[in-house]
Amino acid sequence: GHRETIQTLMASGASIQATNVSGQTALMLAAYKGVPEVARELLAAGAEVEAVDHKGWTPLMFSAQYGEQATVDVLLAGHAKLGTADLTGATALHIAAGNGQVDTVRTLLEAGAEVDRVDKKGSTALAQAAAGGHLDCVHELLAHKAALDTRDGTGATALHLAAAEGYSNVVRALTDAKADLNVIDDDGDTPLMCASSQNGHANIVEYLLEKGVDVNSKTIYCRSPLAIAADNGKIQVVEMLVKHGALVDAADVDGKTPLMLAAYSGQRRVVQILLEAGAATDKVNCDGQTALFLASYEGHKKIVETLVQAGADVNLPDRELTTPLMAATLNRHLGTVLKLLDAQADTGAVDRRGRTPLMMACDRGLPGIARRLLALGAGVDRACRAGWTPLMYCCQHGLAELIKLLLEAKADVNLQDNEGNSALGICVANGFLQSAKLLLANGAKVTTQNSSGRSPLIMACYNGFTSSVEYLL
Repeated sequence: GHRETIQTLMASGASIQATNVSGQTALMLAAYKGVPEVARELLAAGAEVEAVDHKGWTPLMFSAQYGEQATVDVLLAGHAKLGTADLTGATALHIAAGNGQVDTVRTLLEAGAEVDRVDKKGSTALAQAAAGGHLDCVHELLAHKAALDTRDGTGATALHLAAAEGYSNVVRALTDAKADLNVIDDDGDTPLMCASSQNGHANIVEYLLEKGVDVNSKTIYCRSPLAIAADNGKIQVVEMLVKHGALVDAADVDGKTPLMLAAYSGQRRVVQILLEAGAATDKVNCDGQTALFLASYEGHKKIVETLVQAGADVNLPDRELTTPLMAATLNRHLGTVLKLLDAQADTGAVDRRGRTPLMMACDRGLPGIARRLLALGAGVDRACRAGWTPLMYCCQHGLAELIKLLLEAKADVNLQDNEGNSALGICVANGFLQSAKLLLANGAKVTTQNSSGRSPLIMACYNGFTSSVEYLL
């Protein structure tokens, strides 16, 4: 704002249109800093009022961003154009509204700025103000007849944006102006759904419900506000929606109910609320999975306990015949496995591949679970559809502790799978010499051949495990 210095530089021949690395001229910087007398001096000397920087911003946009009202007045007097848009399609009015500069918004509107002009994303100045929670700007735009229900490129209106961000005063202002409360965006989301989502704005949810919005509206994926709130763990919102008649068992396109979504995402308190509201424990989604299955899969043992206490079927399998116990075992959720076993989960159940929980525990390297399963009577030599026994699953990974446990439980070391492979053959084929020694010490036959005629020795040679070859010889 050193006016005399600027005058001296101009008198010395300094270029008035010179730009910095961002493409900004002296006039833009004067507008940005809010020094109207310098801006006036530059304009008088011929500075281009419509010059643009690398973002497409004009001097007027810089002043609008920071509400430099005196500079805005100077630029407008210098014939700055109200309709010029930057590279995103935003005008000075968009920028002022998005930054809460109500005086500038008023000035631009009174000067003739197009109130409903949209940027390249379809957003209006009203949408920008609503998304930023700038109530004064919203009021000013509404006073100039801004369209309430203009949809942006995602189908969202100003009300969607305000509800999603939790600006309750803006929501009220838009509602008072008769904004459509049940309008949907391109995903089928209503303002109520936006308020029920990740941020969970209970006060806005309550207000919209009192205004009579549809509590059971659905997105294009058939998700209800309750499902959205349950998935995101918004306790107050869930309670409010249930109180206003939300359907607790409404399923989405994947067959998931609010209870399933809450169970999967670990929202224990929400699970309790839904159960108290009468949610069905054993409904299944499109994959045949129950809420208990999903909680077990994710290892939410407290939720598993809650669902079991509510009467959930602990053995109900999914479409692949995987039970909750199997799901927890496969994902190594030890605490959840123990909860399910305490609830009398079936240790002898088999999935479509014929695998038992014991096989899965051996495959995942879980000796503590395997020991518990054996104590409960799990079949130590039971084979899956491929003919693999629990011992073979251990040998595949060279799990010596588990191999010892199974041998102590009298596992048959010489059983063969459907291709004739023995536990010893599987062990040496994968290079696990120490585990092979355990099997040999317990009677494993070194001469057993598979259906390809390969003995354990040949398999070790074929795979290049020299130490195993030397030991077997």
